[in-house]
Amino acid sequence: MSLKNRLAPLALAVGILSLVAACAQEPGPPANLVPNAVFLPSVSTGVAPLPVDFDASNSADPDGTIVAWNWNFGDFTTGAGEQVSHTFTAPGSYTVKLTVTDNKGATGSSTTVITVSGKPAAPTGLTKVGSGCCNTYGDFSWNAVPGATAYEVLMDGQVGCITDHSATFPGTATSGRVQALGLCLGSKYNVTIRAQANGLWSDWSPVLNITL
Repeated sequence: MSLKNRLAPLALAVGILSLVAACAQEPGPPANLVPNAVFLPSVSTGVAPLPVDFDASNSADPDGTIVAWNWNFGDFTTGAGEQVSHTFTAPGSYTVKLTVTDNKGATGSSTTVITVSGKPAAPTGLTKVGSGCCNTYGDFSWNAVPGATAYEVLMDGQVGCITDHSATFPGTATSGRVQALGLCLGSKYNVTIRAQANGLWSDWSPVLNITL
């Protein structure tokens, strides 16, 4: 076999490898960059009820466009739009979060804190959900108060074991247990709850009459 014929397969293999390498080195499409969420509140502190305007027009996407602006106001409510208004009806410290979405689905977010002063509203919906022993306890649930940092549940003994007992729970709680020596199954209690925000306690809620 001539030298030319012997080298032909080698030349073909080298050509194929060169083509594969060239294809492998072709750059793919650039990665989608995350949009930048920027917003300004009209005020950051005030007395309840506190209306606040939020402007996210300075938000930007470095390689596309922003197509959605979604808001979480930190008080169990949400909103949408580049410019929105929201009223904080109860005292508390609220972390407001803006999430922006670009035309390729990437998201970016930022937050700010709105501080609303004043005494919080008393919790509603206080309900006995269970009891038992030992030590004897009562389990209760209630509706959350926006901005609350703590709750206190008080059991005032009326018939039977008449000593009073209370327990404090974090502001994220919507249920809790009052458990202590001196509580008695079968005794009657007046139960009430209050909330704390900005260092101030609300009035006590209407009394719930229970038999433990």
